[in-house]
Amino acid sequence: MSMLTHSSKADFAAAAEWVAFNDDYLIERIESTGRLEAMFACVDDAVTRLQSLVSREQSRDSRVLWRTEVHGHHLIVVITGDSDAVVEVGRLLR
Repeated sequence: MSMLTHSSKADFAAAAEWVAFNDDYLIERIESTGRLEAMFACVDDAVTRLQSLVSREQSRDSRVLWRTEVHGHHLIVVITGDSDAVVEVGRLLR
């Protein structure tokens, strides 16, 4: 299950980490059925922070697959899987 279905303090802290990361680096989101692609600025500590966030999410919800890529000055996250799960996880990337 994803963090959005939990209510522990750790889950709220993790959600706050996504909000902070998005505020710092999110450039664009592209959504379609069963797929979400998010583009982030690839600067400073963004790669390390994103890898940590994605690693945590991968361990929480097996209904989606996370893939990260570096393209020039951009970090790309591609999330695919169950349509409802992708929508739910996509709430983290706003």
